[in-house]
Amino acid sequence: MRAALTLAAVLISLAAYADTPLALLEPPQSGLRRISYDQEETLAKYSGRARVTGVLVAQWVRGVDEDEPRTSEYILTPDNASLARLPHFPAYAFKRIDVNNGRAALKAALGAETAARFERHLVERIEVRGTYVITDLIIGVECDSPTATATIYRVVKHDPLALTQPSEHENCT
Repeated sequence: MRAALTLAAVLISLAAYADTPLALLEPPQSGLRRISYDQEETLAKYSGRARVTGVLVAQWVRGVDEDEPRTSEYILTPDNASLARLPHFPAYAFKRIDVNNGRAALKAALGAETAARFERHLVERIEVRGTYVITDLIIGVECDSPTATATIYRVVKHDPLALTQPSEHENCT
């Protein structure tokens, strides 16, 4: 009987915890304003602009199956100081931001010629350290994994780190 009561108490506690929304930290210096927060979906949307220093990465990735075509992926990896200034769920803090307008951001950072080389698969991966102004930030937690997406509004300054991993087609035109 005692074990059954203990089990019931634990289950009630867990049920109550499941309905508790995650803590959301919103530093006032971020420059962003929350426009919506869906606690059930654990998804918060922000308007405004925030300055982020970090590395913009453009890379080609394969799908799960080897015969799937490669797709481009654009990620902004903020430095720790920038991450601390952005809204986040402390229990599920994100480390990367998926960039909505990756092509345009790459073109703004490195110019049309380099962006075109990437789009033609002549370069597998590009990294650009810089300072970016982001907007339309959306943060969330999906399947116990943090997510973040944003649009790069402006490239403030950049310092190309590398054009890495050239494609086997580098000499083709």
